[in-house]
Amino acid sequence: MIAIGDSETDVPLFKIAKTSVALGNAFESVQSQATFSVSAKSGDGLLEALDKLAPKLSEV
Repeated sequence: MIAIGDSETDVPLFKIAKTSVALGNAFESVQSQATFSVSAKSGDGLLEALDKLAPKLSEV
């Protein structure tokens, strides 16, 4: 499972997901809980995350 989010309410999902991504507009407290962060926000952040994850999708 992959979790992608930007708010404190996403952190519990980050904890159960194999891979988690914090979007660029996420607070540092959210970014620190994610597997990795992207610099872009919202929809662009989702695209950036998927671009980074695409080569590893068979592992997730």
